[in-house]
Amino acid sequence: MEDFLVKTLKLTEGPFEVNALHFIPNRKKNDLIAIFTHGYTASKSSILTWGSRFAGAGFESIIFDLPGHYLGSFNEVESFEDFQTYAPNLFKRALEKIESTDYQNLLLGGHSLGALLSLKTLENNFANESTFNICVGLGLGPEETIHAFDSDFYRKTFAFREQLTSPAMRGDKILPWIKNQKQEMQVRDKRIHLITGKDDVVVAPNGSERLMDLLLEKGNFVTLARPNRMSHHQPELAGPHIMAFVRDNILKKD
Repeated sequence: MEDFLVKTLKLTEGPFEVNALHFIPNRKKNDLIAIFTHGYTASKSSILTWGSRFAGAGFESIIFDLPGHYLGSFNEVESFEDFQTYAPNLFKRALEKIESTDYQNLLLGGHSLGALLSLKTLENNFANESTFNICVGLGLGPEETIHAFDSDFYRKTFAFREQLTSPAMRGDKILPWIKNQKQEMQVRDKRIHLITGKDDVVVAPNGSERLMDLLLEKGNFVTLARPNRMSHHQPELAGPHIMAFVRDNILKKD
């Protein structure tokens, strides 16, 4: 018999309806629950191991697809403004699906774009929750003009990958927005943990360190883990590092 049950869900917010997976342990622990989403052009399948690892440890969790990402949900984003307005609120919609009501802590997070959205939702939501945040593969852009996306390889790769999103979500719209949102982050007084692989060539050199400094300036308590092997397109490898953070910072008894 499996240690947990996986249920399919639909999350609705504004004009969007997206798919989600709900991991329900047979023997649930009330220490925390977790909600995660994925990075740009990907789907919830890229972070499947996060949900299964949490459920195996006894914690209820949900992973969900972002609007306009064809690998997850065949839906369209009619305007990028809709995505900006409604996508961060999908964390709230997911929390409404959680069966546990006596949980002690809430862990929100994601990979890359999903990590940014998890920070965005903390700007305006969950004020009454004991919240923790996990950001995998997120950092500020390069101080210099050259970036991994400027290479021929990444230009070709990106030209293919962005076609896996709704036209309103293509790179010329979303990349400048992502850059702006990271620089103007307003999340304050939160517990945030960044995880970026040393072999992640999409995050600029020292990009996560600089993001950490920016978040610290806002009064957040921020830590950073730099595993040797966790390229940007391997967010599934973050699972053990996320659980290590949970073990050492949420479950650890004083």
